[in-house]
Amino acid sequence: MRKLKIGDKVQMYFLGAIEEGVVYDKSSDWYKVRLNDGTNLPRSNWKKAISDRDARFWHIVSYVGKGKVSSTAKKSMAGLKEAFDKQKEFIKGKIQK
Repeated sequence: MRKLKIGDKVQMYFLGAIEEGVVYDKSSDWYKVRLNDGTNLPRSNWKKAISDRDARFWHIVSYVGKGKVSSTAKKSMAGLKEAFDKQKEFIKGKIQK
């Protein structure tokens, strides 16, 4: 089981077929994978790391290689950072309505 990063290409078992996708988000236990056809798989992980009940629908089969994070994803990440910074300042009382 390899630790994946955002932008890594993986092969996914999804509804009886193996398809390629890209990791676009990562939490402590799960990966979010977008398949090449645009389908988002929100709770993906290696088959060994999840229960048999969850693995029958989709799981990561293999690591394919490094992929590119799209420019729109980079822009949205930058926008999120700005929004979080503004929210922190508002909570601290530095910004008034």
